Order: sequence, then C-alpha cells, then structure tokens
Amino acid sequence: MKQSETTSSPKEEARTLRKKVTRMKESRDLVKSKNREKAKVIKAQQDRERELVENRDQWKAKCKEQEKKNEEQSKILKKLASQLEITEEELQQVIDECSELKKNSLRKPGKSA
Repeated sequence: MKQSETTSSPKEEARTLRKKVTRMKESRDLVKSKNREKAKVIKAQQDRERELVENRDQWKAKCKEQEKKNEEQSKILKKLASQLEITEEELQQVIDECSELKKNSLRKPGKSA
C-alpha cells in the first residue's frame, strides 16, 4: 500500500504543480495585460497634459502680443484724440470768425442803406 501511495503521490504533486504553474502564468499574463492598459492610459494622459501645456503657452504668447497691440492702438488713439481736440478748437475758431464776418457783413449794408 505504501508503494501505491508513493507512486500516486508524485503524480499528484506533478499535477498540482502544473495547475499552480498554469494559474501563475495566467495571473502573470493578466497582470501584464493590466499593466499594458495602464501604460496606455498614462501615455494618453501625458500626451494630453503636454498638449494642454503647449496650448496654454500659445495662449500666453498670443495674449502678450495682443496686449502690445492694444497698447500701440491706445497710444495711436490718444494721439488722434489730441489732434481731434486741436482740430475742434481750430474749427470752432473758424466758425466764430465766419459768424463775426456774417454779422459784420449784415451790419454794413444796413448802415449804408
């Protein structure tokens, strides 16, 4: 009896070991597969983060450029506004002169007649 137990025991052990090895391989393959998927997700997130950083930097550059343009436009508008004020003053003087000339021209014929 002892011989049959010992002969079946190595077979049982071999079978048990094969099962364990098979389960370990499947578990390892599953872990590898999950790690590959996680790596893909991480890579995609890193790419997205890089894209967001690039977009942010582009927006900052555009914003600075736009601020410079706005400052230039503001300076131009201030110059034009000051010129317009001068022109309005000159225009008002011309209008005043014209109205005085009209008054003078209307008074002269009245006096001479």
